[in-house]
Amino acid sequence: MRMYRHIQEDERIVIQKMMYSSKKVSKSQIARVLGRSVSTISREIRRNSTKGYNWQEAQTKSNARRSQAKQCKIDTNKGLRQKIEELLYEYYSPERIAYILKTQHAVYCSHEAIYQWVYREIKLRGRKDLAETLFFRRKKRQKRGNVYK
Repeated sequence: MRMYRHIQEDERIVIQKMMYSSKKVSKSQIARVLGRSVSTISREIRRNSTKGYNWQEAQTKSNARRSQAKQCKIDTNKGLRQKIEELLYEYYSPERIAYILKTQHAVYCSHEAIYQWVYREIKLRGRKDLAETLFFRRKKRQKRGNVYK
């Protein structure tokens, strides 16, 4: 199976030229020329068409989608963040905090999201006090690549 790669600007130009050429060109022919799957071409056209397919508009939309940083639930919800910090300072583990949030506050937040948030806070804002609340008190996460070989 080949690795997926994003459609590039020059491929978008080819898609537009072939779609609006004087001869009627099918999506499967476009896919064959570009060495892509028909579903990839179809998805590209459907996702980026407004009043027809325009490669510049498609490239702009694609860049905008890639640059959007997904906001973490903990970052966007101040009350949740305060509750997690409060429980961390009481030396609860992220697994235990996730369970408490689920059972007592009816809020689902996984332990992995809590770990990621803690390490992101350490890295971005220098909050080493949060690392001290964790069981292993590490400033960085450990790689687990070849542990089981």
